[in-house]
Amino acid sequence: TPQERLFRRAAISLAKRHAFGRLMINTGRMAVANTYTRSPACAPGAGTSVQNVVFQWADGSRGCLNDLLTWAGEDLVLLVFGPQSATALGRIRQLTAQTPLKAVQVLSPGERAQCLEHLRDPEGRLRVACQATGQAWALVRPDSYLAATGADWASTLVHRLSRALALA
Repeated sequence: TPQERLFRRAAISLAKRHAFGRLMINTGRMAVANTYTRSPACAPGAGTSVQNVVFQWADGSRGCLNDLLTWAGEDLVLLVFGPQSATALGRIRQLTAQTPLKAVQVLSPGERAQCLEHLRDPEGRLRVACQATGQAWALVRPDSYLAATGADWASTLVHRLSRALALA
């Protein structure tokens, strides 16, 4: 917002001239992640950094997006939200076998796990951070940027995965 930019400029100006002004600088809070909305590797509406939100691992312990990305290593992470059809589950297995991709089912309260790799998102924070609505999926890059999101398992996901891997 204009007010935030004004405050940021004033705080930086004070920090350059006065020691007390340096205490107002919080580089983590003032930093804004780049967006890659024009990148061919990202789908329209994607290319933004996914917030490091918290969730529950399958064992009930607390985790966050950065933990999940560390677990995945250099692979893309496919988050599938909610219950899935047998066809979708088969497609997920096929994709993870053929590409550098880790798939994780994201469950809301009361939903039953259908995948070995799953986590719980009791407050829906991960869903919101990934801009996923309804029966959706989100493709997250290792640097925590959203490569794509959607609901179509057939052509859209395969196309977006190919783009994210620079194969198309």
